[in-house]
Amino acid sequence: MSANRLSENFKLLVYHEDDASAGVQLPADAQTTTDNVPTGWIDFRDYEKALVFYMTIDGASNLSVFRILANSDSDGGGTDVVIKTLTTPANVNAALETAFLEIDADDLNQTATSAERYITADLNQAAAQTCVVVYLLQNRRDKKAGLTTATETAST
Repeated sequence: MSANRLSENFKLLVYHEDDASAGVQLPADAQTTTDNVPTGWIDFRDYEKALVFYMTIDGASNLSVFRILANSDSDGGGTDVVIKTLTTPANVNAALETAFLEIDADDLNQTATSAERYITADLNQAAAQTCVVVYLLQNRRDKKAGLTTATETAST
């Protein structure tokens, strides 16, 4: 029995935004998306499902946009394709309120081309708010026993 069964099947990425109005990017090497809380481009090629979780930490976030985009370039340099949009982001409007979006490979295949394999959360919230964005990628297609986040990071 493997002691790392969850890390063989999931990839978890957590980003913290201290001040969206300052244009701080998540992570530090993230590329700017169309709104003011960029969260980096994640290679979705090796996974079947993704969940993006958003939580405002303080104040009224007044979330006006929450969507998942796809792009053919790892730096977001290509044309953005909207995969899924939260229809009522304004309901997330106070400290510690949350929202999430899920996509799977079928969502991506129906909307994007096979080249558009990089995904990102595109968020727009009120200025000077702190938030956390979590990506949970599931069903790693090339999973190997004993492959953990630490060994994957060390090998890239």
